[in-house]
Amino acid sequence: MKWPFLSVLLVFWGQSAFPQSDFTKIYNAGQTAESKGQYQKAIIQYCKAEKKAVKAFEKNRVYQALANNYKAISDYNHAISYYNKLLSIYKGANQQRVLLNLSDLWLLTGQYRKVVDNLKDMQQSPDESVRLTNLSAAYLRLGRQTEALSLLNQVLASADTTKQRIALQNKGYTLWSMGRLTEADSALQTALQLFGNTDPKRYVCLANLAKVQAGNGLFDKAISSIDQALEWQLKNLGNKHFDYIISLRKKAEILQSAKKTGDAAIFFKLYFQHESRYIIENFAYMTENERLNFWHSQKPLIDECYCIEAQDPDFLFDVAVFSKSVLTQANRNFATLAAADSNIAKLYDSILEIRNSARNASVSERTAFDNRSEALETQLADKLPSLRKFYADLKIDGKEIRKALKNNNDAVVEFIYYPRNDTMQYAALVIRKTKPVRFVPLFAGNDIEKHRANGRATVMECIKSNRQNFKNMLFSDTLLAEMIWGKIVDGIPQNANVYFTPDGIFHNLGIEYMCFQRPDLRIYRLSSAQTLCRAKSKKPGAILLVGGLDYNDASESLQHPDTLPVRLGSQMLARNDHKLNWRYLPNSLSEIDSVEAIIDGSGLHRQRAERTAGTEDFMKRNLPLTETALISTHGYTFGSLDVKNDYSMADNITADSTMSLCGIILSGANSASQQNSANTVIEDGYLTALELSELNLSNLNLVILSACQTGLGQVSIDGVAGIPRGLKKAGANAILVSLWEVDDLATRLLMTGFFEGLNLGLPKQEALRRAQERLRGYNETVRRRGSSFSPSRMSSTTIEEVIKIDYFDNPYYWAPFILIDGIN
Repeated sequence: MKWPFLSVLLVFWGQSAFPQSDFTKIYNAGQTAESKGQYQKAIIQYCKAEKKAVKAFEKNRVYQALANNYKAISDYNHAISYYNKLLSIYKGANQQRVLLNLSDLWLLTGQYRKVVDNLKDMQQSPDESVRLTNLSAAYLRLGRQTEALSLLNQVLASADTTKQRIALQNKGYTLWSMGRLTEADSALQTALQLFGNTDPKRYVCLANLAKVQAGNGLFDKAISSIDQALEWQLKNLGNKHFDYIISLRKKAEILQSAKKTGDAAIFFKLYFQHESRYIIENFAYMTENERLNFWHSQKPLIDECYCIEAQDPDFLFDVAVFSKSVLTQANRNFATLAAADSNIAKLYDSILEIRNSARNASVSERTAFDNRSEALETQLADKLPSLRKFYADLKIDGKEIRKALKNNNDAVVEFIYYPRNDTMQYAALVIRKTKPVRFVPLFAGNDIEKHRANGRATVMECIKSNRQNFKNMLFSDTLLAEMIWGKIVDGIPQNANVYFTPDGIFHNLGIEYMCFQRPDLRIYRLSSAQTLCRAKSKKPGAILLVGGLDYNDASESLQHPDTLPVRLGSQMLARNDHKLNWRYLPNSLSEIDSVEAIIDGSGLHRQRAERTAGTEDFMKRNLPLTETALISTHGYTFGSLDVKNDYSMADNITADSTMSLCGIILSGANSASQQNSANTVIEDGYLTALELSELNLSNLNLVILSACQTGLGQVSIDGVAGIPRGLKKAGANAILVSLWEVDDLATRLLMTGFFEGLNLGLPKQEALRRAQERLRGYNETVRRRGSSFSPSRMSSTTIEEVIKIDYFDNPYYWAPFILIDGIN
């Protein structure tokens, strides 16, 4: 639920008139765009003005404008950076004003300790109520409710009615979170009396009061209160207004609490219809940050629909399909696409201006604005095919998925992970072409995480550990396999194709290799069930082979300096005290040699990068141009793998650093990543998932990351983990990645077998399955080619050795790689 924790950003002091200098002209152009709601265009102008700013007051104005506009598009990191610039300039009360503005952003990005550290001892604050309110919100998030209440009581001593309303609502929420529902009811009742009957915030407060009343078991009062709120919001705001949509969900929650499950299902369905329509209609006009932050607050709330469970499985399947596909669209920047054509750009800007005007309009005025906007949006979709496809993709539902299934035997399994009765639950929704959706309850989150594989280590311990016996236990525990697949595959015909989309812990667990009782089934992992509707067979095209990299020599990077290199990967590792020295991989060069020999004579264009040539800069330039890529190198993932969703704090937007904590290592990384002045003009050799997500990889049909931990990572709000998330957001199709530190030689043999299958024309999944079977039965001698560095000669020499292999039948060797979206 959304609570008005945060104050509005403070308005800085007025500005005097300035002559029309170059700075002023550009700055004024930014203000004009900002007034029309064209924040991205405003930022472009303000950035130009920043370069022209010489005098102190010019820098102050443009820093503040950039901070405000970046906040408006939810790019909080950039907003914080510009407030920090102001912080370094101002002293005294002005510096405190900046800190208060920063505290708003720190709250939004989950940096509660910073709020406490900077506001706790602030003396003579320019706005004491803002300081106390934000400090209280930080204490609440840190679990220090008593201190939060004390600060809110200080705000309530103020004579300012507006401040009292905010404080009373926050006090009601704080008491609610402490289980003191009677007192929470009293605080919200008092706050309600301070709002006028025509104030929209009164009905937000009334909806929250209804939730508290339901928590007290006063269901008749709760339903009466929420109905009053909905009636007023529908009449005065309209059914597209987000306040109305939120209240629909709250009524569904109240009905569910009252055990009126059938009625709850009706309202959850109504809520989802409006919420999904709101997203479809608004996402095209949001930046990626805005979409991500919006989804951070809404995804946990949409997940509450699952609590109706078997009441309406078909509806829940639609919810799952929508939820798992929303942010695969996030990196599409329609403002940039529109800007390429002046006529389309004008059309796009007109839509933004109308939308901005509609925000503060009355219902009757808003209807007119909406009609004008919809007409222009139809024109825009006609001129931008990618926008039309964007709308179509977001509208894919269970009916479309059924049509995409090739026969009556095949099934799609949507795993879901959702809150129920203060616990997190796993379940599955199973759909077939001519059968109704089945809701299959599975287990509580703790039950699978703490399940002891073969009676020994827990599943979470096995996932986090790289010990061979731990991995082998996961894929030999028949009880675990039955827990996951037993109820799901019951009733699925023989030799069927089963397509599944993971959730929660299953992103980091190769469950496709654990369906022991039904070896007849062909199981495919998907990033989203929408993949079935979009999949098209593509003939192999250009192939990029990268391997045998020298991680010590950065000379190639130094020959291609960059004025704005991205060094986020090494900076994140240094910040977390990771000191790493990547070693040469002996089998990596042999791997790309073997693959090149397989495709030799195919007529396919291929490009090869080895030794010092496989730099980060090379990859960023060439990966978007290829259709198949094999990258044999080191991969890394740092950070927690625990799957946790804080549903009680669902209105929070946490800074998403997960894609900065995983990536692949490229040529020269050991030296290029050193944080020194000599390296400031080169990339650091750490190609992070975040950097991958910013490339255009829509041409990439298959990418194989023959490296360690490339499929592992912290599960994000959009339901994808680690590097695969970055690749999918960039538009890549099929992805082959690993879930743990892989054996160098086993990987070489697996990749060779995989490409032999592809070269024979086998589908990707079948080629992988055959390569795994071959590896499991391997009992031969192999020749390994590598490189040895001689310090005395200061050069590398090629070495060869012959070794006997007969132990690759263990899952540790053949099961680390998972194929995502490899359905053809």
